[in-house]
Amino acid sequence: MTTLSVDKAERACDLTQVKDCNITRSCAIPAMLMLSGDGKILYVNKEAEKLLNFPAKQRHKLHISKVILALGKVDLLEKSKDRVNTFLRFLSRIGYRFKLCSFNGKRFTGELFFNDIDLDGCHNVVVLIYPDARASSNM
Repeated sequence: MTTLSVDKAERACDLTQVKDCNITRSCAIPAMLMLSGDGKILYVNKEAEKLLNFPAKQRHKLHISKVILALGKVDLLEKSKDRVNTFLRFLSRIGYRFKLCSFNGKRFTGELFFNDIDLDGCHNVVVLIYPDARASSNM
């Protein structure tokens, strides 16, 4: 990932830090993961590092299905288009609680939002994670 891509990822993270909003989730700043089109983790913010207990040196070698358990059986992207799977978008918009697993083995649920993003001409996916209250109290 280039320095320019990291800068854009950090700016995308800044957009999620909203003040004076009515978010009724366990935390106002979500955990954010940036993924390649094939589901490899390219970038995580500080909240994601804490929530998911990321192994620092292996981060870029990991697939998102290690964190979001349902993605082991579902395609992240639609086959004919460079966009997030319509079913995943639907689930995230209706407030479905996805099952997640941190790298220290703790399992929890949370709301996820999937967003397409184009960085340096490559299709990437940003995943925002709003953990349920129990998960964020264990951070």
